[in-house]
Order: sequence, then structure tokens, then C-alpha cells
Amino acid sequence: MAWVRASLKTAYGREPSAEEFEGNRAPFLRTGAEAALLAWATVASEVEEPDLAAIEAPCLILWGSKDRIVKNQGKRLARDLKDGRYIVFPGGGHVLMETEAEKLDREVLAFLAGH
Repeated sequence: MAWVRASLKTAYGREPSAEEFEGNRAPFLRTGAEAALLAWATVASEVEEPDLAAIEAPCLILWGSKDRIVKNQGKRLARDLKDGRYIVFPGGGHVLMETEAEKLDREVLAFLAGH
């Protein structure tokens, strides 16, 4: 299960707590999980980016400064969108919805209230 712990560490931008590890390891115990994760990562990196200038809706872009899964393109995305707002979470990893849930909720609600 060392690879699960390493995957969580990469996703969180820090060591997962024992509770986080236990809460996330069950799906990884299934037969074929490691191969499926690797296959998904390969396909996910091949997805083409949409024409950002054609997106009319306001967009909120949240990024963790310690995200090591996806290269930070937040500033560029916000610039290329007609109405993009970019916020960095200092020390945050890839899964902000888990590691920064309260702050993320505040930012999303403030963004929605403004639109």
C-alpha cells in the first residue's frame, strides 16, 4: 500500500493523516486499481483544451501551490477566459476540496454571490 500513500502525498501536497489514508485506501484495494489509475493518468494528459475565449460564463480557477499532479496554468487560463478569476491556495495540493474544504467553500460562495 506504499503506492497509495505516495499517491495521496502527491495529491495532498503533504503526508496524508492516518484517517485520510484509511478513508481513501479502500478503492485502491480492488483488483486492477493500480493499472486503472495509470491508464487514466495517461488518457487525462491527452485531452485537448477547449477554446477558452469562446466560454462566456464566469469561471473560478482554484489552484494549490503544491499541486504536483497538474502543472499550474491558472494565470494563463484566467487570462484566456473572457471572465476568469484565479486564486492560489498557498500550501494546497491537488485535491483542495479535501484538504482546504472550508477555504474553498468560502471562495466558491463569494464567487457565486458576485455573479
